[in-house]
Amino acid sequence: MKKLSMKKLSIVLLLLILLVGCGGNAAPPESSAPASLADLPEEGLVMAMERPIYDPSVTSCIYFIRNGTQETVEFGEPYRLQYWKNGGWQDPQEDACFTAIGYCLPPGETKALSCWLGENQKPGNYRLVKEVDGETLYAQFKLGESIYTAEKPYGFVPLEELDRVLDVQGPISPEGGPGDLAEFVQKTRLDVPCQLRLVQGDGGVTDVIYENRHFLLRTLSEGQIAQTRFSYLVTDGQDLFLSNRAEWDEEYKSVKVLPEAGTELVQMVQDIAAARLEGNGARFRIWSEDGVWDAMFTDVPTEFGVGWQKPGEGSWGQMFDLQYWDGMETAILDLSWQEDNTLLLTCQTSNGAISLLTFDPQSKQLCSASAN
Repeated sequence: MKKLSMKKLSIVLLLLILLVGCGGNAAPPESSAPASLADLPEEGLVMAMERPIYDPSVTSCIYFIRNGTQETVEFGEPYRLQYWKNGGWQDPQEDACFTAIGYCLPPGETKALSCWLGENQKPGNYRLVKEVDGETLYAQFKLGESIYTAEKPYGFVPLEELDRVLDVQGPISPEGGPGDLAEFVQKTRLDVPCQLRLVQGDGGVTDVIYENRHFLLRTLSEGQIAQTRFSYLVTDGQDLFLSNRAEWDEEYKSVKVLPEAGTELVQMVQDIAAARLEGNGARFRIWSEDGVWDAMFTDVPTEFGVGWQKPGEGSWGQMFDLQYWDGMETAILDLSWQEDNTLLLTCQTSNGAISLLTFDPQSKQLCSASAN
């Protein structure tokens, strides 16, 4: 058996060092993230990130769990966030704290949850690890160059920064291709913040932004931007509208956002409305201009509710009944927020007149504004 010369031995050792070094910097195994909710596998338990890559400025993101089994699964809030380093997945040094809450996910359903990434994260490969009903699920993603940033969470350039007339018509994606209407509607059903951009035939641009459980309609036309808030997406069986009525009402002034939506989208919106009406007593809801306060009334003629919610800060809500006011009001006809964030109630009285009441949500005080 021949002995290796010192020169050959040095070459072999150098190659081994190079191989080890390359292995330490090797990329993690590729994981094919679904392009949309519709692409999530139908069978088994599946977890996936909303985006395959985020800008490092993003501090939190959405992930989905789909139950493609035949049984209801249970899981909690905890997860682990790992990063790829030295050829393997590494756990962070510090332990995270989670709210003690449990979820039940029936067969065929999808749940959307939020993952905190933290601040000042470095670019690289990451994965989410979560225990669901005794099974460990994984979802990979990257931090790097991306259109999804902290300032542009949906990838779209703000209307204020559009410097050219878009030469397409209809819904568009952040990259400029066709927009996915079904994806937008599905995300609103799952209470996932999202944005739809529509280019009108006259060159105007409309943004429909779903955040904080309601819709912000922003329209750019002839250099001017107007905006209005709505509570619900409804349909008359053909077109899609934004409305403050929980179901379609042809007498209420709704805003058409998508004409001739198609059978699939119409059915999807009808199903969402049916589930909403079954699980919630609100029949009319209106939001303050800043999108923080909301007010609603139910099928009970004298009952109304007021709520406050701000992501990251908390929420509050309470129901009230005018029958405990002065006994004169028999029904609430309309609600409207004033510039000072007080609520104006238009009511019918027992003698057939109209009365106006103002409600201060901060002090919870109700007083008469005027009477006929």
